[in-house]
Amino acid sequence: MVIVAILVGNVPKNILQVVYSHYFLISTIGALASAILEESVTRGLFLSGFINLGMYEGSSYKLTKAAVYSSFLFGILHIFNLVGGNPQAVFQQILYTFSLGTFLVILRITTNGLGLPILLHFLFDLVPLKNSTNVESNNRGVMLLIFTPILILSIFYLIGVDRQLSNNKVD
Repeated sequence: MVIVAILVGNVPKNILQVVYSHYFLISTIGALASAILEESVTRGLFLSGFINLGMYEGSSYKLTKAAVYSSFLFGILHIFNLVGGNPQAVFQQILYTFSLGTFLVILRITTNGLGLPILLHFLFDLVPLKNSTNVESNNRGVMLLIFTPILILSIFYLIGVDRQLSNNKVD
Protein backbone atom coordinates (compact mmCIF):
# COMPACT_ATOMS: atom_id res chain seq x y z
CA MET A 1 0.00 0.00 0.00
CA VAL A 2 2.78 2.44 0.86
CA ILE A 3 4.47 1.68 -2.48
CA VAL A 4 1.20 2.53 -4.24
CA ALA A 5 1.00 5.77 -2.21
CA ILE A 6 4.55 6.62 -3.27
CA LEU A 7 3.72 6.01 -6.91
CA VAL A 8 0.40 7.88 -6.83
CA GLY A 9 2.08 10.71 -4.92
CA ASN A 10 4.51 11.08 -7.84
CA VAL A 11 7.49 10.53 -5.53
CA PRO A 12 9.77 9.06 -8.25
CA LYS A 13 8.83 11.86 -10.67
CA ASN A 14 9.37 14.50 -7.97
CA ILE A 15 12.79 13.10 -7.08
CA LEU A 16 13.88 13.28 -10.72
CA GLN A 17 12.55 16.82 -11.06
CA VAL A 18 14.43 17.89 -7.93
CA VAL A 19 17.66 16.23 -9.06
CA TYR A 20 17.56 18.09 -12.38
CA SER A 21 16.32 21.42 -11.03
CA HIS A 22 18.29 24.56 -10.26
CA TYR A 23 16.96 24.38 -6.70
CA PHE A 24 18.23 20.88 -5.85
CA LEU A 25 20.04 21.91 -2.67
CA ILE A 26 17.26 24.14 -1.35
CA SER A 27 14.54 21.56 -2.12
CA THR A 28 16.55 18.76 -0.52
CA ILE A 29 17.44 20.71 2.61
CA GLY A 30 13.84 21.91 3.00
CA ALA A 31 12.41 18.39 2.68
CA LEU A 32 15.03 16.92 5.01
CA ALA A 33 14.57 19.65 7.63
CA SER A 34 10.80 19.23 7.50
CA ALA A 35 11.05 15.44 7.82
CA ILE A 36 13.48 15.60 10.73
CA LEU A 37 11.49 18.26 12.59
CA GLU A 38 8.04 16.74 12.06
CA GLU A 39 9.15 13.18 12.84
CA SER A 40 11.08 14.27 15.92
CA VAL A 41 8.05 16.13 17.22
CA THR A 42 5.26 13.71 16.28
CA ARG A 43 6.87 10.25 16.36
CA GLY A 44 9.47 11.28 18.92
CA LEU A 45 8.03 13.73 21.43
CA PHE A 46 4.24 13.31 21.01
CA LEU A 47 4.22 9.51 20.62
CA SER A 48 6.56 9.02 23.57
CA GLY A 49 4.56 11.49 25.64
CA PHE A 50 1.25 9.76 24.91
CA ILE A 51 2.73 6.33 25.65
CA ASN A 52 4.08 7.52 29.00
CA LEU A 53 0.93 9.29 30.16
CA GLY A 54 -0.03 8.09 33.62
CA MET A 55 -3.70 7.86 32.66
CA TYR A 56 -2.83 4.93 30.38
CA GLU A 57 -1.41 2.73 33.15
CA GLY A 58 -3.22 -0.57 32.99
CA SER A 59 -5.06 0.56 29.88
CA SER A 60 -5.38 -1.83 26.99
CA TYR A 61 -4.35 -0.60 23.55
CA LYS A 62 -1.99 1.96 25.04
CA LEU A 63 0.27 1.95 21.96
CA THR A 64 -2.64 2.12 19.53
CA LYS A 65 -4.16 5.10 21.34
CA ALA A 66 -0.80 6.89 21.45
CA ALA A 67 -0.30 6.21 17.73
CA VAL A 68 -3.73 7.55 16.80
CA TYR A 69 -3.35 10.67 18.97
CA SER A 70 0.15 11.50 17.71
CA SER A 71 -0.91 10.84 14.09
CA PHE A 72 -3.96 13.06 14.55
CA LEU A 73 -1.67 15.86 15.74
CA PHE A 74 0.63 15.18 12.77
CA GLY A 75 -2.32 15.65 10.43
CA ILE A 76 -3.54 18.77 12.22
CA LEU A 77 -0.07 20.35 12.00
CA HIS A 78 -0.62 20.53 8.25
CA ILE A 79 -3.49 22.98 8.72
CA PHE A 80 -0.85 25.71 8.51
CA ASN A 81 -0.72 25.00 4.77
CA LEU A 82 -4.06 26.83 4.56
CA VAL A 83 -2.01 30.04 4.46
CA GLY A 84 -1.90 30.62 0.72
CA GLY A 85 -3.12 27.11 -0.03
CA ASN A 86 -6.19 25.48 -1.52
CA PRO A 87 -8.50 24.60 1.44
CA GLN A 88 -9.84 21.41 -0.17
CA ALA A 89 -6.30 20.20 -0.90
CA VAL A 90 -5.13 21.06 2.62
CA PHE A 91 -7.98 19.12 4.22
CA GLN A 92 -7.14 16.14 1.99
CA GLN A 93 -3.53 16.51 3.12
CA ILE A 94 -4.60 16.49 6.77
CA LEU A 95 -6.49 13.22 6.22
CA TYR A 96 -3.73 11.45 4.33
CA THR A 97 -1.02 12.64 6.72
CA PHE A 98 -3.09 11.20 9.58
CA SER A 99 -3.21 7.84 7.76
CA LEU A 100 0.44 7.96 6.82
CA GLY A 101 1.28 8.99 10.38
CA THR A 102 -0.12 5.73 11.76
CA PHE A 103 2.09 3.79 9.34
CA LEU A 104 5.11 5.88 10.33
CA VAL A 105 4.41 4.92 13.97
CA ILE A 106 4.73 1.27 12.94
CA LEU A 107 8.12 2.02 11.39
CA ARG A 108 9.09 3.89 14.55
CA ILE A 109 8.20 1.06 16.92
CA THR A 110 9.51 -1.76 14.72
CA THR A 111 12.89 -0.13 14.20
CA ASN A 112 12.95 1.56 17.63
CA GLY A 113 14.24 4.67 15.92
CA LEU A 114 13.30 7.61 13.76
CA GLY A 115 15.63 6.92 10.81
CA LEU A 116 13.17 5.03 8.60
CA PRO A 117 10.18 7.31 9.34
CA ILE A 118 12.38 10.34 8.55
CA LEU A 119 13.54 8.75 5.28
CA LEU A 120 10.00 7.95 4.11
CA HIS A 121 8.73 11.36 5.20
CA PHE A 122 11.64 13.01 3.36
CA LEU A 123 10.75 11.14 0.16
CA PHE A 124 7.13 12.31 0.36
CA ASP A 125 8.21 15.91 1.02
CA LEU A 126 10.88 16.04 -1.68
CA VAL A 127 9.19 18.12 -4.36
CA PRO A 128 10.53 20.66 -6.82
CA LEU A 129 10.70 24.09 -5.20
CA LYS A 130 8.16 25.58 -7.61
CA ASN A 131 5.57 23.06 -6.31
CA SER A 132 6.45 23.10 -2.63
CA THR A 133 3.97 25.80 -1.60
CA ASN A 134 1.11 24.62 -3.81
CA VAL A 135 -0.70 21.73 -2.20
CA GLU A 136 -2.81 20.30 -4.99
CA SER A 137 -6.14 18.59 -4.59
CA ASN A 138 -6.21 14.98 -5.77
CA ASN A 139 -9.06 12.71 -6.72
CA ARG A 140 -10.88 11.96 -3.44
CA GLY A 141 -11.74 8.42 -4.49
CA VAL A 142 -8.12 7.57 -5.23
CA MET A 143 -6.99 9.14 -1.97
CA LEU A 144 -9.57 7.16 0.01
CA LEU A 145 -8.74 3.97 -1.87
CA ILE A 146 -5.08 4.26 -0.94
CA PHE A 147 -4.97 5.86 2.49
CA THR A 148 -8.01 4.22 4.13
CA PRO A 149 -6.48 0.73 3.87
CA ILE A 150 -3.15 2.10 5.14
CA LEU A 151 -4.95 3.53 8.16
CA ILE A 152 -7.01 0.40 8.83
CA LEU A 153 -4.10 -2.02 8.38
CA SER A 154 -1.86 0.15 10.54
CA ILE A 155 -4.40 0.25 13.36
CA PHE A 156 -4.95 -3.51 13.18
CA TYR A 157 -1.18 -4.04 13.31
CA LEU A 158 -0.87 -1.73 16.32
CA ILE A 159 -3.74 -3.53 18.10
CA GLY A 160 -1.88 -6.79 17.50
CA VAL A 161 1.28 -5.32 18.99
CA ASP A 162 -0.71 -4.06 21.98
CA ARG A 163 -2.21 -7.51 22.52
CA GLN A 164 1.21 -9.12 22.26
CA LEU A 165 2.59 -6.66 24.82
CA SER A 166 -0.34 -7.42 27.15
CA ASN A 167 0.24 -11.16 26.82
CA ASN A 168 3.94 -10.70 27.59
CA LYS A 169 3.09 -8.80 30.79
CA VAL A 170 0.84 -11.64 31.98
CA ASP A 171 3.48 -14.34 31.37
